[in-house]
Amino acid sequence: MTKPSATASPRGSSSRITLDLNLGTAHLMDIIEGPAGYGADSILIRYQAPCAIEDQDVEGDNPEYFLTAAAMEDDSMTVKSSSTAGSSSIQQQRQHARVKQRRRRQQRQQLDEQIWWIMASIERFATQFRHLSLRFVGCSFPAEALAWLLDRVDRIECLQMRVTFHGSLGGLAKALQRHPHLTQVFVDHCRPSFDDSSHNYNNRRRKQEDEEFKRLDVSSNKQQQYKQHNAKKSPPPKLASLEPLLDGLAQSKTLRCLTLSHTTIAFTARTFQEEEEEEERPVVAWNAGASLAQFIRMPSLEKLSLEHMTEVQDADLATMAQALKSHHTLKTLSVRQCAVGPLTGQALGDVLPWNRGLQTLDVNIHWWDGLSYEETNEGQYVAKCWETDVISLIQGLQTNPSLKCLGLYCDNLAYTHNAAVVSILGESVEASTNELCASALRELPKIFQKTSDEKVSFTPHRRNCVLEDIIVGHRSFGLTPEIDFYLNWNRAGRSYFCQEDNASPYDWMDAILNHREDLSVVYALVSMNPVMFFRQNMRTRK
Repeated sequence: MTKPSATASPRGSSSRITLDLNLGTAHLMDIIEGPAGYGADSILIRYQAPCAIEDQDVEGDNPEYFLTAAAMEDDSMTVKSSSTAGSSSIQQQRQHARVKQRRRRQQRQQLDEQIWWIMASIERFATQFRHLSLRFVGCSFPAEALAWLLDRVDRIECLQMRVTFHGSLGGLAKALQRHPHLTQVFVDHCRPSFDDSSHNYNNRRRKQEDEEFKRLDVSSNKQQQYKQHNAKKSPPPKLASLEPLLDGLAQSKTLRCLTLSHTTIAFTARTFQEEEEEEERPVVAWNAGASLAQFIRMPSLEKLSLEHMTEVQDADLATMAQALKSHHTLKTLSVRQCAVGPLTGQALGDVLPWNRGLQTLDVNIHWWDGLSYEETNEGQYVAKCWETDVISLIQGLQTNPSLKCLGLYCDNLAYTHNAAVVSILGESVEASTNELCASALRELPKIFQKTSDEKVSFTPHRRNCVLEDIIVGHRSFGLTPEIDFYLNWNRAGRSYFCQEDNASPYDWMDAILNHREDLSVVYALVSMNPVMFFRQNMRTRK
């Protein structure tokens, strides 16, 4: 077997030495066994398949995505040509597709052998690393190899993955579950891969069914009856899913930070013919709400970030948010470029008065999904816009005892879409964004003020005394002077002085001196305990 190659280079900050193992260069073993290998505390294993852009399989090793329509002719997707030249052309295209499949399987087998060799070498020689990154483009990665390394190297604390997994994920899930020191996991642009053997079996079975179907009498109803009977006995479509990986992470006892970004968790293998017959997109078989809620219930997880997870819908995020009502270990929740709709806003508004652990909440209250479209009342199709119930969300903050940072973000159209989309949707996006932000700014001052039924002055739990930082839309949008005043007042210790009956005079003076440039905050602090200065003056005279 030809050994893979690599180059070593220090990356990142001066406090971290990264061993860069590129499977496309030379002298890998010398690098691993050298000083760089022994002294590195971070390892990056990366590879990009050396193929043309049109041959790259962005979906992993699933032949369904790179077979041409002519190559799928044996699945009754292409009309046969009556001429010999047309038949010969179809045969050549079909043969070319088979050769391409065979070549890709051979390349994957060779790459798997190289990956296993690297894992064994790292386990023996690299003894100091705590950070492992995997980045594979245009090819897939064997899940068993990562599981093998995690079982044997218990010093890994941070794992970053940008790969398409093939093979069994059960072993990897168990390795993640029982790892003793894994605290951070980043899942970025990951997806599952179908097994080629199952795909070929489905192709052969579908070909046999098509031949039986063609032998039936066209003039009768036997073909329709055959279709209905065959649909009843046919098994459900094959599912490719990363859900076992998520379940393993959810059962970890040490995981503190989890990020899911641009990742496809599950989808079904369905042919293009089935999609045309049923006129619907491939079914996504993943209970996202229940799967994400189990992370909220983890006793160790402190930070959960979701970014551009297109499979996660508004109802799923609402289900996840409801788990915050009775679980208080999570400190940071970030949901960006996701379908945060009215249900999620209402769910967050319901649970925030009860949650006493969450300290930072970042959600997009306005997001244009460039991949989905909806029909307007005028019959036009525009990009689907997700707007959350920001009023309900803000109202839930009035009695929240823990949240310090709130981010209500709007879609930056110029950043997430191309220039053509910006020119078409720019004005409507700006108008809807401004309206949503304005309603949020009108509602925010109410959560800091006492309610009408509040009888005792400066009583906590009737208004928000802990929120210290707010972003509405973006930083440049700006807050009103009234909101700035309440935020500065909270930063000065408003919650502490409301709850602490015997606060020291020195605490009061420190708070006043630290905010002496803001006279409105100084006045608010003095008005909370005006007799404090009188008592201090009497003690000084005595």
